[in-house]
Amino acid sequence: MLAGFVLTAIPVYNAWAIPSFARQTGLPCTSCHTIYPQLTAFGRQFKVNGYTLGDGPFYGRISAWAQGSFTHTEADQSGGAAPGFGVNNNFAFDQGSFFFGGKIIDKVGAFLQGTYDGVERV
Repeated sequence: MLAGFVLTAIPVYNAWAIPSFARQTGLPCTSCHTIYPQLTAFGRQFKVNGYTLGDGPFYGRISAWAQGSFTHTEADQSGGAAPGFGVNNNFAFDQGSFFFGGKIIDKVGAFLQGTYDGVERV
């Protein structure tokens, strides 16, 4: 109970960039970003040039993200909460994403994202 309260009390901020760009360039996120969706002049130039600035390691251009949830109700739900779930105390893998961002070879870069939706299972 206390752990749940502590986790909900931690402030969460939206992030609109991926860490691989910062690792590749060695620059802080604020070099390219202001308030979403606005980019700085440097950020626009970085995007127009195909995300190719910098020479960080290839593995540093890979990022991942996962989101899960746990649901507990006071009373069990007859028949289960939903198909594939039990009557109570259910964990769900909500979403997971894989990112690649940065230079592939000289003058060629990319931003790629693949996402799995654990609720819809697609």
